[in-house]
Amino acid sequence: MTLVLSILVCASLLQALTARGTVYTRWGSKECASTAATVYSGYVAGSWYSTPGSGANYLCLPPNPVASTITKPAH
Repeated sequence: MTLVLSILVCASLLQALTARGTVYTRWGSKECASTAATVYSGYVAGSWYSTPGSGANYLCLPPNPVASTITKPAH
């Protein structure tokens, strides 16, 4: 089973926080707060936590993926 979540990465526009490089994630949101700018918007996918043999890392996906005609080499 694959888990897909919407993700929004925001960066603070507040002067005190900008100097520190404040960046945060808003899971399931469609917009950043009025004091922040969007850095990335899309989806994150990964396997369900109880699926054996799956990877631990999430995969960032764009909101509108483009199909590729590249084929992987035969081994």
